[in-house]
Amino acid sequence: MKQGEIYLVNLDPIIGLELGGAQFVIIVSNDIINASFLPVTVVPARDAADGPVPRVTGVYVPSVESGLAIDVVADCLQLRALDRSRFVDPPVGTLSPTKLKDVERAIHFAVRV
Repeated sequence: MKQGEIYLVNLDPIIGLELGGAQFVIIVSNDIINASFLPVTVVPARDAADGPVPRVTGVYVPSVESGLAIDVVADCLQLRALDRSRFVDPPVGTLSPTKLKDVERAIHFAVRV
């Protein structure tokens, strides 16, 4: 697993307004953590056709910048850690360096630490 890779994982079970079901997720934890046994930090990314891009915490990612067949929206407000057991298939795409920087900025805005 490497930062910027995109996987399709099942995010169920969910509570409240969390994104659930089969969703694309973007690995955002650093590659030192990603090379260990620890959980990885991800940002869910949904089909862009499902609704508008959230202001400031959402990043529109066209398919040409992800390798996916569809355009997606990275919802950086939904940042979360996932156990590695949720990742059963190989990556389905990788963010372009430009879009990864956009996601990093949106995460920074969302958490402001």
